[in-house]
Formats: sequence, structure tokens, C-alpha cells
Amino acid sequence: VSADTIGVLKELEDNICREMLKPLSKKEFYQIACEMMKNSCSLEDRAVMQEETEKEGLNSEGKEVKAKILIADDNYLNLTTMGILLKKNGYEIAEAKKGDECVEKVVSESPDLILMDIQMPGKDGYEAAQEIRAKGIDIPIIALTAYAMKESIEKAKKSGMDGYLLKPIGKKELYDEVESKLKEYRKNRLN
Repeated sequence: VSADTIGVLKELEDNICREMLKPLSKKEFYQIACEMMKNSCSLEDRAVMQEETEKEGLNSEGKEVKAKILIADDNYLNLTTMGILLKKNGYEIAEAKKGDECVEKVVSESPDLILMDIQMPGKDGYEAAQEIRAKGIDIPIIALTAYAMKESIEKAKKSGMDGYLLKPIGKKELYDEVESKLKEYRKNRLN
């Protein structure tokens, strides 16, 4: 081995930030690439990477997708926080800021579960849930509400919602309710 080759190898070694062991599946490559490129590439490159990872069954965090969740909430902070938490836990996320938009995205995005704010502009969560059920769509809908009153909870159930989470929502509560409703839904679909 020449001194030049050793110099090049040494320079490469100094710039290595992650090792990949062969054989490497496409899925493993995308996971590592997503992880490494998250903060060091353009928005356009990240969009391409996200599209590729979704084709491979991975979310934008490079995690294997457990399910697709539609979050319907007009509050940006709630929408963003839940989205980040769920992506980190392996879920693919779709978002809607209004009841009408939620109904449209249920049809176009085919989510496995909906997290639905009760109070949204235009069509509220109750009306959106009723419209989704009227279309024959039976995926779990979890109400998101700051109101712990019995009437609100009953109204959510009557409108076709399967559960509810009280705001502010804790991380464990969110994960537990989502996992529980998805497990129950999948079990019922098998029977």
C-alpha cells in the first residue's frame, strides 16, 4: 500500500460519522441516511428522502411505520407536538386543521386512526366524525378535548368517536390510547 493510499484512507477515516455493515438492505440504508441527513441537507433533498423512506415502509424519522395517523387540530402547537411524538414512536403522520379538511384527508390519505380535536373552525370534531361514519369508514377516532364534562364525552361517543384524550395530553397517555385503539381495531377486523 502506497503512502498516498494511506493518506487518503486516513483522511476518509477522519470524516466517517457512521459505519454501515454489508450486506445492507435498502430499508437499513434509508434509516441510516435519514438519521444522518436530517439536519444537513436541503428541504428538497429531505422531501425526496422522505418519499423514498415512505416507499420502504419507514416514516420521516427513519423508523418502521406502525400505522398512519391523521391528526386533526387547528392549534399549531398541539398538531406539531403530537406529530413529533408519534413520528418518533414509528407512526406516519397526516395533518388537518379543520373538520372539512379532516373528512377529505380520511378519504385521500386512508389513515389507520384519527386524533380529532373537538373544537375546530367550520365543521367541528363531532360533525366531522359523524360524516366519516356516514361514509362507512370505521377506523378508530379519538377525541381530543379540554373538556372533561360527562356531556362532552357522551357527545363524542354518539358522534362515532371511539375514545377521548383530555388536553393537555401526556406522552404516555397518547401512546397508550393510540396503541390500544389500533390493537382493538385490528383484532376486530380479523374476527
